[in-house]
Amino acid sequence: ANIIQNSTGWDVLSDGLSQESKYVDYVSWIRGMLFVQAAGNNGDGYGNGTGNIVKPCDAYNVLCVRATNYNFNGVADFSSTSLTGDGRHAIRVLAPGEFNFYRQFRCRRFYPQ
Repeated sequence: ANIIQNSTGWDVLSDGLSQESKYVDYVSWIRGMLFVQAAGNNGDGYGNGTGNIVKPCDAYNVLCVRATNYNFNGVADFSSTSLTGDGRHAIRVLAPGEFNFYRQFRCRRFYPQ
């Protein structure tokens, strides 16, 4: 499988027709690649889902991913959640976002003394 993961993006409300989004659509179609793109960090901090997703997550041939919270039981407050500029639901899946090895080690939550 040809998969490209990207967690960079541009904080601009877009309708999937930006130069970056069109390029991702073109390459994924011509090369048969799956682009996995982070939704962005534009959440409102309260989990209300008002933050715009970043481009190229608004491309038509992209798997757009939101971040989970620390307990893996919801969406991270920072994760972008809204629709694309043209009203599409681009976000498809959730992946670990707040949880990482550094925090696990630092807090000793899972490493008893």
